[in-house]
Amino acid sequence: MEKRKKDLKEIGLKKPSSRDFSNLCRILGSMITVGIPIPQVLSMTEELSDNVLLKRSLKEIGRYVSKGQSIYESMKTFGNIYPIFLLEMIRIGEESGRLDLILKQLSEYYESEHKIFTKIKTALTYPLIVLILSIFVSVFLMVKIVPQFIDILNLTGGEVPFITKVVLSVCSFFKRNFLVISFTNLIIIILILRFSKTSTGKGFIAKVKLTTPLVDRIYNKAMLARFSMAMGMLLRSGINIVKSLEITTSILENRIIEQRIQNTIEQINKGDGIHSSFVKAKVGNSLFLSLVYTGEEVGNLDYMFLKIGELLSQDVEQSMKKIIIFIEPVAILILTMVIGTFIITALSPVFSIMDGMG
Repeated sequence: MEKRKKDLKEIGLKKPSSRDFSNLCRILGSMITVGIPIPQVLSMTEELSDNVLLKRSLKEIGRYVSKGQSIYESMKTFGNIYPIFLLEMIRIGEESGRLDLILKQLSEYYESEHKIFTKIKTALTYPLIVLILSIFVSVFLMVKIVPQFIDILNLTGGEVPFITKVVLSVCSFFKRNFLVISFTNLIIIILILRFSKTSTGKGFIAKVKLTTPLVDRIYNKAMLARFSMAMGMLLRSGINIVKSLEITTSILENRIIEQRIQNTIEQINKGDGIHSSFVKAKVGNSLFLSLVYTGEEVGNLDYMFLKIGELLSQDVEQSMKKIIIFIEPVAILILTMVIGTFIITALSPVFSIMDGMG
């Protein structure tokens, strides 16, 4: 069993996304609801899955379940593929006899998570495309177009404009040192990637995400929405508050927030209330804390956490729409300025030639 886990990990295929997990949970839940045997459900789900890594793991999981193992124990064998949160929720579903309902909730959770992070990726993709396009246009102008005008200008005895000299010098430098610059950049990228996987690197990245202007507000709300939805699902499934916090910590992927949740757990274990523990640990914004306080007072924390997750998800979606609307004209303006600068650089020699001919 462990050998198979290692084999799947070494394949290097694309890991399942939130959308893949959402589809998996929806299909599993629907089939279990209508009474199809679990091994058959897993076999059918394997055929419907688009992710190769998921398909191969489901095939093995189906074999283990056929031999009498639980779905949780079988999936846990492939812990490098399946998130801890998903595994724990499936364990809860099997133990409570409400696996179909748990899978439906998981499907909604991962679909919501997919929508949030898709919006964030969309907002970042547009300016990146504009940047790459600007670089390619600039390089084309300076390598193919401008030198031809310079040759003509030199033949006519004209003087090369200052701005053209500067841009050409920069382009010439990059052209002469292309291999060195490329190799240096590659080394820097490798070092950054290795650093990001260290404990110090993860802490640094976590701090950057939480403190970078504009990014921090969206990121904080996205993480808080993810945390709240998971907490709501766990509490509704009958898990106590401390155990729910411990499980949810595994899905946050941010060292600083994880530490704050650990501090919250410590405060609760000392006898503090849930709301006051969140306040002391500096977890959440004013909306989050207000609704947690209300939920704690009236005894419906599970509902409140789910409501917080829903409200914050909507807030993040609206914020991303506004950012995308703002980014598009700004990106176009930047592209226009870059291209305009190089057009002026390219046309300056032409004007000098025309002046010389006059």
